[in-house]
Amino acid sequence: MAARGEITLFNTVSAKQLWRKMLTVLFETGHPWITFKDPCNLRSPQQHRGVVHSSNLCTEITLNTSADEIAVCNLGSINLAAHVHNGELDVQRLERTVNTAVRMLDNVVDINYYAVPQAKSSNFKHRPVGLG
Repeated sequence: MAARGEITLFNTVSAKQLWRKMLTVLFETGHPWITFKDPCNLRSPQQHRGVVHSSNLCTEITLNTSADEIAVCNLGSINLAAHVHNGELDVQRLERTVNTAVRMLDNVVDINYYAVPQAKSSNFKHRPVGLG
């Protein structure tokens, strides 16, 4: 489109220069990963719900956004060290903790405050939770 004069504000950058800039930004910000939108959309289990335009910071949850939905992400974490006793991982305790944490994250979807109806709609449809 730029070559045909259909858009006037553009800049041509070599792929190598763009890649180096992307890596520089990653190193400067401490954000250690890149997620590519096209493969996310190809592999999304929610393709019927719309296009993935974004993700949460760690990119483990890809988020659909449309005119009717604003993506929401509900995250929690587990202190893994608290589940180690005498150098062994207490798998049964960890299992109980994970079950409880996921149930609590699911409850967050139901009782959360939503500033806009599109966020509530999205959160109720997809119930996106991440636990690390």
